[in-house]
Amino acid sequence: MNLLSWLDRFGGGLLVLAFTLVVGYVFYWIIVVFPRRVKATFAGLAAKGYHACAPEDPLLTGILAKGAPLFPVDPLEDKPIPAWTVQLAMVKGDRIVANAFRTQMDRLPHYSTRQGTTMLIDTFSMPLDAEFHLVPAKRVHSVQWEKRHGLQAVATGLDSELLARYEVYARPDQPGVLPPALIQALLKVHPVLADRSAFCYQRGASLRFQPQCWGVCTTNPIYRAEDLDRLLEAADAIATALKSVPAHSGGTARA
Repeated sequence: MNLLSWLDRFGGGLLVLAFTLVVGYVFYWIIVVFPRRVKATFAGLAAKGYHACAPEDPLLTGILAKGAPLFPVDPLEDKPIPAWTVQLAMVKGDRIVANAFRTQMDRLPHYSTRQGTTMLIDTFSMPLDAEFHLVPAKRVHSVQWEKRHGLQAVATGLDSELLARYEVYARPDQPGVLPPALIQALLKVHPVLADRSAFCYQRGASLRFQPQCWGVCTTNPIYRAEDLDRLLEAADAIATALKSVPAHSGGTARA
């Protein structure tokens, strides 16, 4: 039997087997490997001084409800935004790092979309008088900023380099300032948050600053320790910049 005859006889079966193995591996990765890696990565935070927090802790859920950044993908216009369900949470001082998911119903009957994120929130008092949202520029997102959230793009009055690297949104009735130290920190960490080669930042990231807290969320859960370390370093740079600004001193970069 020559090669062509052998392929003609067994090729179809081999293709079906190969396809089945690939699909099986993908499902095994999603259902078994990925959750284990996420859990192991979060467990590694214990060595950095973090301790576990119960996902149902009322204080935790309250902070997430008030301070969670806007996920870069909104549900369809006629669908409500579901609340996040926390799977894992670690706490250190005034910082929370959580892995959460939400399930939203699509237009098709019995069809839903699951979104997951790694979220970091610092809850110390901020030198800010208004609320700001930022996402890395030139990253695909589908947030209905104005229609659903009452936010408008800030196109002038901010540092030009910041506007080149981030899309900035604020409430039109709450003019405020971004301290120069915070702007410099945001420019410094931009390469991390806009790194599309990392799975967790495939659609960028989303940041939210308020007088009582600030936070950042990824567009996919972090499962690699090196990616979580980079996020923590970026968060430390932002937190250090915020803490260096005297309360209510504001800045010169007006939104």
